[in-house]
Amino acid sequence: MRRRTKTADRERAAARSLTGKRRRELAAIAALPDEKIDTSDIPELPASAWKDAVRGRFYRPVKQAVSLRLAADVSPGSRSPAEDIRRGQTISSENGC
Repeated sequence: MRRRTKTADRERAAARSLTGKRRRELAAIAALPDEKIDTSDIPELPASAWKDAVRGRFYRPVKQAVSLRLAADVSPGSRSPAEDIRRGQTISSENGC
């Protein structure tokens, strides 16, 4: 795996940054109403191209490990608070929380 350096990161960021001219061009395009944008050179996809389409196929949610500590009196009757969480039990106001 290639090692990243601060210099290389700065160079990449500089290459990605937009010039003032480019920002003005993009702002002008964004201000145009949809009807004014010429899409005649872009072919439309036929309906058959969408028959196997799946929303979110390549989406992978970011997962993060979380640690949770509960007082012993929060979930009486179980061996551990983690057991209640695994079973899907919720903490109610009857437990004094």
